[in-house]
Amino acid sequence: MTPLIILDEEYDRTFSSDGASRLGGYLRQRVHLFADDWEPLSPVLYAATVWGIATAPVMTPPYARVSSAVWGIDCRHADEPGVLAVTLDVRIPWPRDHRDDDTLRGWADWCRIRCWDRTLDQLVEPGDDRRAALFVARLRVPIAEDYLPIPDRFNTADTLVAKCAIAAIADEVNGVAGPVVAMLRELDAAGAGR
Repeated sequence: MTPLIILDEEYDRTFSSDGASRLGGYLRQRVHLFADDWEPLSPVLYAATVWGIATAPVMTPPYARVSSAVWGIDCRHADEPGVLAVTLDVRIPWPRDHRDDDTLRGWADWCRIRCWDRTLDQLVEPGDDRRAALFVARLRVPIAEDYLPIPDRFNTADTLVAKCAIAAIADEVNGVAGPVVAMLRELDAAGAGR
């Protein structure tokens, strides 16, 4: 199974301006984001903040690279205390049993674009001039605060702590949501020839 999130340590180190970490530079430029009324952020808010910095569009190319199977990924403080909510949106083609259904005649599905440098087809929206019935699976992965590192009160731009927070998100998403996304892509591949 291909991981949904890959942490690109080599690129981060090789192309850093300080010889240590590109992510570290981005964190230092945004140190103002790491305090809430002059108090350090909770582990959940800290993880959500560093995730937003380590991914596109802030870091391009990103430190945390997300698989093309995932269209969107978001990290935020959950409604429940002490929980980070990670939400993934995965575009799903029509179920193969309904692709030739008369009810869907004249309706467009996601358009498939073969990418030369990727193993998965990209699913893109059809033109706005067509009716479209587009399915998206939304996966939600809750991560308990206990699983996240505690930020240093006096060094909130600590690259090691930030990378630990991002790794905790990647590990949980890859372990829990990865098999579900793989299953959805397998179902799509099985029906792609119809």
